[in-house]
Amino acid sequence: MTKRLFIQMSAIVGVTAALSIFSQKRLEWAGGWFPNISTTIGSWEGTNQPVSQETLSILGFPRASSVAFSNGTGDSVLATLVTAGPFENFHDPTVCVGGTGVWEFTSLREFPLDGPGSALVRAMIFRNRNEPKVRIIMYYWQQGRDGYTTSEPMMGNFRDLPARLRTGYGALVLGRQSVILRIYTGFNEDEDSTGLNAQRGVHEISRNVYRELLKAGKSGE
Repeated sequence: MTKRLFIQMSAIVGVTAALSIFSQKRLEWAGGWFPNISTTIGSWEGTNQPVSQETLSILGFPRASSVAFSNGTGDSVLATLVTAGPFENFHDPTVCVGGTGVWEFTSLREFPLDGPGSALVRAMIFRNRNEPKVRIIMYYWQQGRDGYTTSEPMMGNFRDLPARLRTGYGALVLGRQSVILRIYTGFNEDEDSTGLNAQRGVHEISRNVYRELLKAGKSGE
C-alpha cells in the first residue's frame, strides 16, 4: 500500500468515525420532545392505543404514542408519533412496510401539507400482495419543536447520508428536538376506487396534527 493510499484510507476511516460519534451525540437531545396528539379532531374521535413491542423493537425503543381515529361512518385513521433519537427511529415506511413481504410499495408523492411553506410530507401507497385491491395510504414526516419539518429518508445508506447529517447538525448544534409522524389508513378499491376518501381522512388528521405540534412547540410544551 502506497503512503498516499494509506493517508486517503485513514482519512476516510477518520471521517466515518467522526460522523458516527456526531450521530450518537445528537441522540441524547433529539428525543426529548414528546407532545400529545389530540383525540378530537373535527368529526374524528380518537382512542389512545399502546404501540406494540414488536414495532418499538424495530424502531429502537423510542418514546411512542398511537391514536386510532374514527369519524362514526366506518372510516378510520391511525396516527403514530415517535421521538427522533437513534436512527432506527427513522425506519423508512418504504422499507419497514414494503419489506414485510405482504405489502408492496407502489407510489410516492411529496407535497406541502398545509399550503406553501408548510410541512413537506411524503404520501405513500402500498398494495397487499395477496389482495391487490387492498391498499394502505400513509403520510410520513419529521417535525421539530421549532417548526422545522422534513420527510427525507434516513435509512443509513450513502444516498441518505446528507439527510442524516442535516438531522444530526440540527439536533447537536441547533438543539433541535423532533418527532416522527406516520399517519395512515387502509382501503379497498371495490369501495373506494380512487382512494380519495381514504386520503381525505389521512390528510385531515395529518394537517391538524401538524398544526397542533406547531402550537405546542411555540408554547414550549
